[in-house]
Formats: sequence, structure tokens, C-alpha cells
Amino acid sequence: MNRSLIYTLTALVCLPSIGCSKSGAEGLSATTAQSKADIAHANSSANGTAKTSQKLIAVVDEEKITEDDIRPLMEAGVEKAIALDRYINKVIAAQAAEKQYKTDAQVAMKSVEREVLSQLFIQKTGQRIEGQISSADIQSYYDKNVKKEDFQQYDVSYYLTQDKSDAETVSQEALLGKREVLARFKPIREGADSYVYLKDMPYGLGQVIRQLKADSFSKPIALRNGFFVLHVIGIKEGKRPELSAVNSEIKTILMNQRLNKELEDHRSIAKIELK
Repeated sequence: MNRSLIYTLTALVCLPSIGCSKSGAEGLSATTAQSKADIAHANSSANGTAKTSQKLIAVVDEEKITEDDIRPLMEAGVEKAIALDRYINKVIAAQAAEKQYKTDAQVAMKSVEREVLSQLFIQKTGQRIEGQISSADIQSYYDKNVKKEDFQQYDVSYYLTQDKSDAETVSQEALLGKREVLARFKPIREGADSYVYLKDMPYGLGQVIRQLKADSFSKPIALRNGFFVLHVIGIKEGKRPELSAVNSEIKTILMNQRLNKELEDHRSIAKIELK
């Protein structure tokens, strides 16, 4: 593996998004600039589109550093002299890790290498698949899957108890029209606008609520939190969005579906041994 890519992969282990920290504004700025540079370098290396500038600018224990190595830092706004100094430190630290912690270094490099290569598969395969998705594919998905009902909104309240028999009693009283039982229900959404889309319903209750009509009650539903009884107070009719409004979203869904299918195909022929 190319040395500059090795240092890039190692740097990607520590990014702000996964909890690495420095104290002070100066440390944060430096970390942000370094992270942007490392990400840019990783992407360009993975894409095979990095600019080629092999002008030698330093040598550390016979290991060459070129302008191409420090370009990501410079593009992130770091001055050339500072960028080179930081990269020299990175090379020295990497060399020291290989010498002092050889086994750990090999394990760490393998782990980071897998992460980058898996992202390369996702990126490259996704780009290819995206180019293969036609307008007809998007139209077909829209016709089959984008329904007006999916955009309805529901005003729902619930009764929660740990006692199954209590839930059955409340459900029966509600179904028999005993309106005083409604005082025991709480709204799923508080506030002036209490209507919620099915996809935003907690505990995956959307499919249950879909079957109910306005001013109707469910039978007790057993979930990990206890037993629920639902009351659909009202339903706002939905409006199916135009294809143009959901075109990019559908394209992403199709791309993910096909990407997962390709990964499943690779997995089906892989020799996997669980030990």
C-alpha cells in the first residue's frame, strides 16, 4: 500500500465526528483543518483522481515526502511550511508506531484499510448504479409505492398500562361508546397541531393506526413498554406529491436497494466461518 495513503488512513481514525477532542479554540481549528485535509486526501486516493505532483520536498529516514502529500492540508488553508511540518510529524509518528508497536500497528492498519476499502466499494458501486437508474425506473417506483394514504396525518391518543386485563377493560369500554374513558388517554403529540404522519408514530404503531378509522379504538397492543390502547381522533387527508418533488429521494432509495443487492450477492459467494 502507498505510504501517503497509509498515513491518510491512520489519520482518519481520529476525526471530530467520532469523538476525538482538543482543548481550546486553536486546537479545534487545527483539528478541523487537519480532518478536512485527511478526508480530502482519502477521497482523492480512493477515487484515483489525486493530482500528480511528485516534486520531492522532504525526506524522513529515507522516506520521501512530495508536494502531493501535503496538498490536502494546503487546500484546507494551511500554509505550506506548516503543512510540511505537520506531515513530517505524521511520518515520524507512523514510523515510530511501526517500530515500537509492530503487531498493534498491523492490526490498526488492517482495520482502517478495511474501512476505507468498504467505503470505496460503496462509493464506486453507488456511482455506477446511479448512472444506471432510468426515468422509467423512477416512474415505476413512484406509481407502485408513493400513495396518497402515506401522506395522511392522524390525531392519535393512547392509554398505556402494565396490566393486560386493565387494557382489555379500557378497550372494551371505549368500543362500547363509554366516552368517559377518554379522560384516561394521552395525546401522542402535545400542542396545537396534534396530527402526525404514520412514519413518525412511536413504537412502529403506524401499521396498526393505518387500519383504523376516525374516532375509533384499537384492541390492546402488547409492546415492551406495556399494553397500549389507541384512539384515532381524526384523520387529515393526504396529498400525493408530484414526481418531481420526490424524484431525487426515489433515486436514492433505488440506489440503496441495488447496492444492498450487490453486497448480498458478494456475501452469498463468500466463505464465511463463524467461530
